Formats: sequence, structure tokens, C-alpha cells
Amino acid sequence: MLLVSQMWGYNLLVGQNIRASLLLWITLAACVPLLCACPRQETSEKLAAPGRKPMPARQAERPLAHLLFVIPPPDPLYPEREYFTSEFSAAAQDVFAAAGWEYRELRLYEHPMNEWHAVMKKELDSYPMVVFSYHQIYMPLFCDLAEHIEIRDASYLLALTPVKAGASSLINVLEFRTEELGFVAGATLAGVTVSSHLATVCFDDEIGERFTAGFYQGMTEQRSGATLSAIVVSRSDLIGRDDSVELLTTRLEQGNRRLSSGMSIDSLAFFTGPLAEPFILSLPAQSANVTFGPIPNYDIKTGVLMTSTYIDFGRLPRYLVENADGLGLLTPVRSVGNGHKVLSQHRVQIGRAIPSRGVQYIPVGLADGVLNYSGFSHSKRFRGFPEGLASDIDYYYRAICIGEIEVSAEPPK
Repeated sequence: MLLVSQMWGYNLLVGQNIRASLLLWITLAACVPLLCACPRQETSEKLAAPGRKPMPARQAERPLAHLLFVIPPPDPLYPEREYFTSEFSAAAQDVFAAAGWEYRELRLYEHPMNEWHAVMKKELDSYPMVVFSYHQIYMPLFCDLAEHIEIRDASYLLALTPVKAGASSLINVLEFRTEELGFVAGATLAGVTVSSHLATVCFDDEIGERFTAGFYQGMTEQRSGATLSAIVVSRSDLIGRDDSVELLTTRLEQGNRRLSSGMSIDSLAFFTGPLAEPFILSLPAQSANVTFGPIPNYDIKTGVLMTSTYIDFGRLPRYLVENADGLGLLTPVRSVGNGHKVLSQHRVQIGRAIPSRGVQYIPVGLADGVLNYSGFSHSKRFRGFPEGLASDIDYYYRAICIGEIEVSAEPPK
């Protein structure tokens, strides 16, 4: 009797276990379709942008920013472009890579002009992006791209070009303070002139006007009684070796005739780039003192050369990396309503974005390392110069950098 009871109890326990197992399997079977219907966990990149390939898992390899250099087309009227482009490109390869930026170049001029808009729209595939170029050929295109809200925001950075009034706040313009270069050139030539008569030869643009204004201030600081003849030329005036030599010779003779002392101009500052080389090379050795710009005169071998003041495009990449945050280049903000010119003193705003409702004008001077002068290495190869002049120029250079000497961009009255 006891055995039968134990067997019955065992069968009852087994039956309960079987029923519990069956109930578990039935429950799991019912949940399978629900589990299959649940979405898989995706990366934040894919959830944010459906249809795009997820970014690599190593976030540190993502570029901090992207810089697109839109290279201006070659032009015989602008021979300095070849130098500017090569210097910027060579420095950019190392500087942007070290900073974690992606850098690429675009020769937009190789495409038909009616395709420029489409090509640029395709290139604007990343954020934050800085689009850099110089000279006015691309200015209308950049302004148009910046005004279309359906196109990805980018910071457009232009140099050596005027910008139309009322352009978008996405447009940034580098204003090279060539008046500071002019001051150094003026003080240099005033320290070596014998006749006390000097001249500047510049193009008829804002860059030339500012250079001449600074030259006058530097000249009078070093020698108060010196006189200045400001010779303004157009680029087309200096095309053709013989024609350019004849034109500049004539203009200097006209300046000499206006002098009452009987002594002629013996010191000249050119801010015309390579287009002035034929005339400089035509001068007899020891006949004049010369400064040369806006590129270093690395290939001119003549006894008349004193020094060079220039815009150093090879230093622009580092300047952009070091000041990108302070200038707001990586946080572009579109303006609302009509834009207007904003004069910014960017050196006191490093570390935060600059609020702007219009075009941002960025002054760049000697203290920023982009404007430079070559010192007196050229003149040392051919002749000496007055004792103490080098230390004087070094003083002026440093005083401008620290703000002790302020150079005005306004032309002399």
C-alpha cells in the first residue's frame, strides 16, 4: 500500500514537471515573433542618418574639421598666384594633418563655369567645413552658395578680394594689414636714402593704398624731412618686359621733375609682385635702394635690392588652425536679414565664436605671423648698410607686433 502511494506521488510530480515544461515552451514560442520584430540596436551615426554607412568605430580618427582649398586659375596678370598656391599647399599637407583636419584641393577652373555650382555643392559633403580661396573669381559663387539654405552650411574664407555688400555671414574676408608692411619698408628705405626722396609703386587697389599709407608713416618716423611720390599702376601697365620698363622709367622721371632740390628719387618700394622684376633688373647696380613685395624676392639677383616685405601664404594654414575657434570658422551661423560689415578684433576673441549678422572681416597683421619681411640678407650679398639700421627696423617690427606703434590704413593728407 505504501509502495503504491509513493509511485502515485512520483507520477504526480513528473506530470506537474512535464506540464510546466510544456507551458514554458509554449510561452517561448509565442514570444519568438515579438523578439524578431524588435529593432536591432544601431550606431548613433546610422540612427541619425538613415541610409548612410556608419562611421568607423574609432571616433578619434574622425577629422576635427575639413578644409577645401579652391585654387584660383593661372593668369599672366597675377603671376604671384603660382607662388601663393604652392606655398599654401606645401604647408597645408603637414599642418592640417597634424591638427586632425582633412585637407583637399579643388581646381574648379578646370570645369566649365556653368558646372561650378553643382561641383561645389557636391564637395560640401562634410561638417564643419572651411572653403578657402583668394582673388575675386570665385567670390560671386561663394556668396551665392552661402545664401542657399538647402546647401550645407560652411565657412567661406576669401583673401585678396573685395566682397559684395550685404553678403551672407558665412562669408569671411582676410584683411591683410599691408600698412604695417609699408611702415617697415618706409622706415627701411628712409634709413638708407641719400636724397631723402622716396617712392612707392603699387597697384590701384586697397592693398596698395594701405601699403603706401603705412610707408609714409614709417618713412617720416625714421626721417621726418623725407618726401614721398606715390606711383599707382594697373596690372596691364606692367605686362611686357620692355613696355613695363619704359612706363616705370617715365613715371619716375615725372616724379623727379616735381622735386625742387635737384636730387632724384633714390629709394623705391614695390608692392607689385613679379611684374616689377624687369624694371628692377634694369637698374644699374648701386643706383637705388629697393624693397619688394608681396612675395619674397627669392630669385632676384641684383645689387639694388635691399629687403622684401610680403604676405606669407606658407604661414596661413597654421594661422587658420590656431584661430579657427576664435574666428567662428568651425561654427558657421547664417545671418537673418541684410548683412553688414563687422569690424572684428579677433585676437581678443580667441576661444569663442564671434556673433555676426554680416560678412566678417578678419584683420591680419605682423603679430599674426602671416605678414613678414626678409630682413637684410639680400643686401649683405652685395653691399653694406648703415650701422644700427637693422636694430632700428627690428625695433619697429616688434613695436608694431605688441601694439606700441599703431599704423593707420588711412592715406596721408
